[in-house]
Amino acid sequence: SGPMFANTLPPRYSAEDAKSYLSFKLGAFAAGNGVSSLRRNYESPLWLLLATTGVVLFIACANLANLMLARATVREREVAVRLAIGASRGRIVRQLLAESLLLATIGAACGAALAVWLSQFLVGFLTTDSNRIFVALSLDWRIFGFAAALALATCLLFGLLPAIRATRTPPGAAMKAGSRGSTDTRERFGLRRVLVITQVALSLVLVVGALLFVRSLRNLTMLNPGFTQDGVVIASLDLRRTGIASEQLPPAFEQITARLAGLPGVQAAAQAVIVPVSGSGWNNNILVDGRKQKEHPNFNAVSADYFRTLETPVLLGRAFDDRIDHARAKKVAIVNESFVKKFFADRNPIGQAFQIEEPPGAPRPLYEIVGVVKDTKYTDLREPFGPIGYFPPAQGDPKDMSPFIQVVLRSNAPLTTVTS
Repeated sequence: SGPMFANTLPPRYSAEDAKSYLSFKLGAFAAGNGVSSLRRNYESPLWLLLATTGVVLFIACANLANLMLARATVREREVAVRLAIGASRGRIVRQLLAESLLLATIGAACGAALAVWLSQFLVGFLTTDSNRIFVALSLDWRIFGFAAALALATCLLFGLLPAIRATRTPPGAAMKAGSRGSTDTRERFGLRRVLVITQVALSLVLVVGALLFVRSLRNLTMLNPGFTQDGVVIASLDLRRTGIASEQLPPAFEQITARLAGLPGVQAAAQAVIVPVSGSGWNNNILVDGRKQKEHPNFNAVSADYFRTLETPVLLGRAFDDRIDHARAKKVAIVNESFVKKFFADRNPIGQAFQIEEPPGAPRPLYEIVGVVKDTKYTDLREPFGPIGYFPPAQGDPKDMSPFIQVVLRSNAPLTTVTS
């Protein structure tokens, strides 16, 4: 609770930050169904996939029911003979139900085996070297129970009706109709027509849904993210085992980037703390003319050739320059179009300055805007363009340097060659 921790807050917290912190609540969740990033990312698509699968199952069951109705029509003379020699109606229904149950059991067993293989394939498809996904896919009684219940339900729903339908015709009428070579009438075809219409209607729903998915995928692939995606390789390196002190990391990063830029087939290379559309983020509140802004922009630290590497146009001013924007120089920043529209809409942004909100007592240096670049996507492709500020890594605090480095490479050679 808030009062419990009120006396343990660091003194650097502002009154607003302290109030926000004390409003946090501690939650406890069951491990089996508690907090899960996998559920957050994939729950909605999986529910949609389950609904689509249910529609496909219903179409398949309706198709089988239609076939079984046609088969029952053909077997009417056989059923009539069985009834004539003393077989009860219930016994014949049980026989036809047993046949449909056999089909349902075979289908459920094949479906369960296919589900296990497809689940493993799906997890393997979503797993990458940098983002491993671990999901327990072992079979248990709940899976078998679900498959068995589904098989039984489909058997009763779509197998019982043809069985009852086959025993409704009086034996004498069936024998006379069979002798004329035709047993189907307008009334007999009615149910089969309904099943066919249902299949066509549900199939049309699936086709429309598939077209919408294809359209969404096309829109995402045709979307302009503000940078050129083709020909880009991301190299992520961990320098923790090198023993390099944090103060020496900036020159080491520059040397690594320069060596990667000199590889055959590499046109340009640049450092980036946040790789676009990677899901990572860095944001904070800013102050313009000493006033705190309501919306907090995203930030990134990138080296001089970053915009040339991603082919993001510089619209105003200049890009970063290692000879000018060094650690002892005046702190500078490059912002995007949305940043200008949000915070400097009524003036020329070049030469304007802003501050990043820091805890009380901490320095708040001014960052002078030296360039404006085109809007780019930050976290993912679906998000709207938002304000982004870029800083040169050389002007960061060496004590806060991370031993991790990400280098963005642009190449005109095959990417497999560049990766090796």
